Order: sequence, then C-alpha cells, then structure tokens
Amino acid sequence: FTDNYIELLKHRSRAEDDPEGRASAVATLRTGLNVVLRLFAPIVPTITDEVWSWVFAEETGYASVHQAPWPTLEEFGSIADPQVTGSFQAACDAISAIRKAKSESGVSLNRELLSLVLEADELGESDLRLVIDDVAAAGGAAQIGFVPGTPSGDWRYTAQIEAAEAPEKA
Repeated sequence: FTDNYIELLKHRSRAEDDPEGRASAVATLRTGLNVVLRLFAPIVPTITDEVWSWVFAEETGYASVHQAPWPTLEEFGSIADPQVTGSFQAACDAISAIRKAKSESGVSLNRELLSLVLEADELGESDLRLVIDDVAAAGGAAQIGFVPGTPSGDWRYTAQIEAAEAPEKA
C-alpha cells in the first residue's frame, strides 16, 4: 500500500496548481485509510481506534473504528472504474523499474532524476498515459520519455536514468 499507492498519490495530493487532481488524490487516500483502519482494527486495535478518532469518528458517526461496519463492495459502487484498466498495475511496474535502476546505479531512491526513459512495448506505454505525471513525480523525474522495446525477463518496463547530483552534506 505505501510502496505504491501512497507514493503515487502523495505528490498530487500536495499540488496547489491542480485543485481537481489534489481533491481526487486526497479523496482516494482518505478512502484507502478508512478501509485499512477497519481491516486492521482486529489486529492492531489501539492505534487504529486512535487514528479513526482523529479522522473519521465525527464524519461517520462511529466514535470507534470497532463500531464501524466491516468494509463491503457496495461502499465503492459510486467510484468510477479506471479509464484504463491496467493503469495502476502499469504505474506499479514502472515505479519498480525506476527503483531497480536507481538501486543498481547506487542512487538513493529519493534522489531527483535529470533524465528518465522507460523502455516499453506499445501496450505498456499506452497503459501509463493517464498516470504518467504521478509516476514521474514518484520517481523524482520532471518528465518521462519512452523508447520502444520489450524489456527482458519478468519486467514490463526497463528504466534508464540520469540522476541529479547528490546534495552536499552540511
């Protein structure tokens, strides 16, 4: 959940220049947190109840997460299906390829990238179109380029990176 979902949304949730995207990201994060708290409540009861009291008790009318109903599929009936069914998985796969490239290059995961090029087949590139800005932000790149190809092994994407200089330590 945190490795991909939150990583993909956190930059958009702070974007002051995109109020619609920001509202969408915050709503998505709140929905995810609401469900995760209810699912984890039987396992970690104290902390889930505390977080619930900060965020959801007043708006849901349930003072405790332990009084709230178990999540059901019907709760999500009003949420639209994604425009591209494979976009979330494509974003996760691209983020994994970026992390792999950074790791293999000895670059810290939070280092900004001067250049990021993903090797992908046509479907892989197409699946990323709607989420490309989120992937770029999560990967620390201003933009992403594509080159046609078929990545090797089990990888859907291969990332080629050029990292920014590491900041000097004070």
